[in-house]
Amino acid sequence: MQVRTLLVLLPVVVLGACKTLQVPIVRDFRLLPKRSKVSLEPVAGAIELAGKAKMQSASAFGAVDNSYVGVESGLNMGDRDTAVGGTLSYGDGFSGISFGGIFFHSELVKTTGTLEDDFGALKGGDKIISKVDYTHLRFDWVLPILEARRIGDADLRLGAGISVQHDEFKLDARNDTKTRRQTLSFKDDFGVPKGLLRTEVEWTPFTLRLEGAAMNGDFGGLGGALLDFSISGRYRIQRGISAWAGYWRHNLPGQGTKDGLAFDFDMSIQGFMAGVRFEF
Repeated sequence: MQVRTLLVLLPVVVLGACKTLQVPIVRDFRLLPKRSKVSLEPVAGAIELAGKAKMQSASAFGAVDNSYVGVESGLNMGDRDTAVGGTLSYGDGFSGISFGGIFFHSELVKTTGTLEDDFGALKGGDKIISKVDYTHLRFDWVLPILEARRIGDADLRLGAGISVQHDEFKLDARNDTKTRRQTLSFKDDFGVPKGLLRTEVEWTPFTLRLEGAAMNGDFGGLGGALLDFSISGRYRIQRGISAWAGYWRHNLPGQGTKDGLAFDFDMSIQGFMAGVRFEF
């Protein structure tokens, strides 16, 4: 099932289940939770890039269009590497406002990819060594839509809001003989506003969270279906401290030009993330 389909069906399924089970529903449309706390959440993970990319090449007769090459197999950007980041939030742990970031640097000098076609200054058949820098920043504001208490032994919450996300991507790729090199970068103009849905099921001390954000449009260096999806499980260690782990997938459809040559990325960044939440 595609992420965009899941985002449409999620609130329908939750609301339908609550109505069918005739569970008590609490609605609260406060802009910020009544009992809000400040929380700090350091984050780390192992993520990778996947997808395809293409870039025109220069010739005496102008720019030449090339076919897509594999992000993993051709540009050698597929190895899993470490990402770090964090989130600062004000709310009740479910709804409220938060600002966070993830920073990823990958320098694959011990492995090579083989280009399936020309890519900018690089030639088809080149053995490629790549360096990647990626930054993801986001501001989330989630409002509670409903809370269904005591469905069996669980509490269920559904929220909606907005997620303003900013992405910056830089690539430095060269062949293994260091005779050819291609650099490029892309980013959105001023952030991408996405509709956000969040749902949680809590069996104290465990909580399962499902979250998705989506937007479709052209935002400078990013364009197309811009989707963000995560699923995570959280364990409350003690009052004010909890730990979580989960999976994150983020679409990164980049576009732009470098030295008059157009490039296009149909790519996603994905992997396993974990963190510890401290409430104050």
